[in-house]
Amino acid sequence: MMIDGRDELPDWWIENQSIKSGMDLPFYDPPRFEDGTYTHTIVPALEEELECEILFIGIDVRYLDDWEIRMDDIPVCDIKKYRTQEGNTIYGISSERFCVVIREEATSRKQEIEV
Repeated sequence: MMIDGRDELPDWWIENQSIKSGMDLPFYDPPRFEDGTYTHTIVPALEEELECEILFIGIDVRYLDDWEIRMDDIPVCDIKKYRTQEGNTIYGISSERFCVVIREEATSRKQEIEV
């Protein structure tokens, strides 16, 4: 899944494409979920809706080690992270499942605060 037409691309995407092409590397495609949905189309909306910060993070990991999804710097769950042959990132969860996991975590945290 790629967006055609430079007018539709965010500045950071164009910058990353330029860097990769300048180094004679394969085409840049931003991180996405395993269903092909780009993370940048989902994560900011969830952050705004739930008033939180969501991160995909790997600390001292090696290739194919699990990463974490964190909400406000607190671990939510482990997640697989892969690279395509072109070196682009794919997270091993569908966008739909990701949204469910994040919303459930937000609800759980809210309930803990209310108790």
